[in-house]
Parts: sequence; structure tokens; C-alpha cells
Amino acid sequence: MDGVARSTFHDLDDYLAALRTHGELELVAVHTRPAPAALTQIFLPRMSLAAGDEQFARVAWVRTPVRRVRITLPAREGAMTLGGLAVRLDEIVIHRAQASFHERSAGPCSWRLIDLPGAELLRYGRAAIGGGFDIPPGASRWKSRGAALARLIGLHDNAMAEATARSEMVDALQAARGLEQEVLDALLGCLDGAPEPIVGEPARRRVRTMAQFEGLLQTSPEAMPSVSGLCSALAVSERTLEMLCTGHLGMGPRRYINLRRMQHARWVLRHGDPSTTHVGAVAARFGFRHPGRFATAYRDQFGEAPSETVGRRPSA
Repeated sequence: MDGVARSTFHDLDDYLAALRTHGELELVAVHTRPAPAALTQIFLPRMSLAAGDEQFARVAWVRTPVRRVRITLPAREGAMTLGGLAVRLDEIVIHRAQASFHERSAGPCSWRLIDLPGAELLRYGRAAIGGGFDIPPGASRWKSRGAALARLIGLHDNAMAEATARSEMVDALQAARGLEQEVLDALLGCLDGAPEPIVGEPARRRVRTMAQFEGLLQTSPEAMPSVSGLCSALAVSERTLEMLCTGHLGMGPRRYINLRRMQHARWVLRHGDPSTTHVGAVAARFGFRHPGRFATAYRDQFGEAPSETVGRRPSA
């Protein structure tokens, strides 16, 4: 459905639910007590535009949706690191369908995103640029001439500003198609050249290892493996895993695992029946052996006691 969605989120669960349409599968706040996040999305007939304003550092695990490409523009404020690579101010980063990677920010960030069907981008690109136009598998970086990138960013920012000002902006199909074509033309202006080769085989192995790392954590969210167990399963040393996690997640594996466990526990507390959900049992379920320490860490992370979370339903 075409239209505009604008929301402010006070809980990471709600925010992640809104981001899933763009491929986010997990979202972990790094700093305690994250501030509200604002999200604006414009859904056009074939593409969608999104902009987020976040006041906290976070890590997301992303898998580009089937048959779509995900295009990350330079952030308006702050910076994003995708698969261990920082997005520079003079480039866009494109991920092909089913590409998996960690996306993180080190602090407040206002990001910009476009996604559209990969077949559409290839068809228009080959018609406008030439038959040899292609988007490499996985991730690719495209350095753009200043004017071309400025035009694309200007269209994106103006669309978001108008969407914030009036919700009927894309109600008319003709107007939606006009905006879509303008964005597509501006995007192709940024892709008139070859992508910068960003990953050799060693870097591709690092990305694959981090994908396997995340897969292991997702397989057993309640009984997450130890770091030594992860290293054995991944066939890497603890030093190597520490280095990979620092580059892709901005933190070591132990801290990331602990944040993941805490967040999964919060989800269970939040969605549980108040009459049958017990904080101590949930803490033990996710590997927290000392309820008192769990409660203290929980309050530090989320700004409330775990007992306050129990049974509180997600906001609309």
C-alpha cells in the first residue's frame, strides 16, 4: 500500500517491528536507556524511502529482503558502519537481495535509506547507462560525483520533510509515480560508473563468519553458547572473534551476547501474562543466575525494574 508512516518509538521492540520491512531482524541498543527514535517511511508503488533519527548507539542484524536491493545514503547526522565498513560522505552502499550484515552506529544518527526491486534497478540502469550495468552480489560501494549525490540526497530529504508536514503527500498515484521516477533518475546518476571494489576474499570470509556467528545466537536465544563454544563452532580463535566483533559490532562478543540475552528477556517479560510470568524464572531462562544482579543490570539498561515491564503490552 502506498502512503506515509511517521512514528516515534519509546521501545526497541516496537521500533524493530517497524524496521522489519527493510530487513532488520535484530536490534540491540548499546547505551543504556535509549532515547525515543523517530521513523518516517514513504511507500511508493515500487520503492520505499525511509529516514530514522536515533539518539542512541545500536547494532542491527540485517538481511536484505528477497528480490530487493537496499541502498544506504550518507547519514544526515552521525555515521553508519555496515559489515565493518563505514559509509563515507561521498558514496552510497548497495546490498543485493538476501545479503546479511551488521549495521551499527556509535551514537546519535540520522540515517537515510532507499529500497526497491533489484530487477527494476537493473532494467532501468541498463536502459539509461548501458547493457553492462550490474549490481555486484553482496555489498558494493559507489563513489558519486558531488552534484549527483547532492541531488539524490536533496530529493530524499525534501520528500521526508513534506511527508512530515502533510500525510496526503503520496495519496495521488500520479504524484507517487513522479517522485519515484525522480528518485530513480537521481539514483542512476550516482551509479554511472563502476563500484569501488571493497571486499577481497579475506573480507568476504569475515562477513561470512559474522553471519555464522549471528546464526548461532539466533538458533538458541535462551541458551546462547559460550564464547569458547562459538569459537569452536566457527573454527576461529578467541582473539580472531574478538577482532571481528569489535569491527562489526563495536564491542566484544561477551558484551554483545549479554545485551542480546537481556533484550530477549525483556521481550518475554513484556509479552507475558502478569499472573504467570515471574521475573526470577525469566532471568534463569536466559542464563542470569542471580536475580538481584539481573534486576540491577536490567534497570541500568532499560530505566525500569523488570517487574514494571511484566505484562505491559506494546504501544499502538
